[in-house]
Amino acid sequence: MRKEMSKKCNPSTIVAAPTTNSFRKKVKDWWSEKKKFFSKKAPQVNYMLAKVNSGMNNISNDLSRGLRRLLFISLLLMIVMSLNPEFANKFPVLSDMSEGVVSLFEWSYKALFGIVRALVSYITGDIGDASSILGSIWDEFIGLFQTLWNWIQSIQF
Repeated sequence: MRKEMSKKCNPSTIVAAPTTNSFRKKVKDWWSEKKKFFSKKAPQVNYMLAKVNSGMNNISNDLSRGLRRLLFISLLLMIVMSLNPEFANKFPVLSDMSEGVVSLFEWSYKALFGIVRALVSYITGDIGDASSILGSIWDEFIGLFQTLWNWIQSIQF
């Protein structure tokens, strides 16, 4: 029996078990491959999409800056016209334009909060109230547009 055990424990027949260093090395190699995969640069299609997105951001920033300036100028003109009524009589088109800009911004804020109110009504289950709110917003928009159209037709040079 001793002879058989000595044959089994012969160092030439024993296969070495993997050491922790080789396991760590395998994990490290696997992780470095995964890091390479996740850190790849975006393909060219995403670059073009980013360029379009950047252009749209520039357009929206320019538009919002212009609208803010227009509102500021309109409010300033309305203050001047309230302090000096002769100015409003001297420049009626400018007076009407500033009032129109202010009323447009007033409608946009009403519409924004009306849409939020309609959304809350829709979520709570009051669909009739939500549709009436949206209908009133639309009616006000149509009224503003008709006022603008009538004003444009009344301008004489």
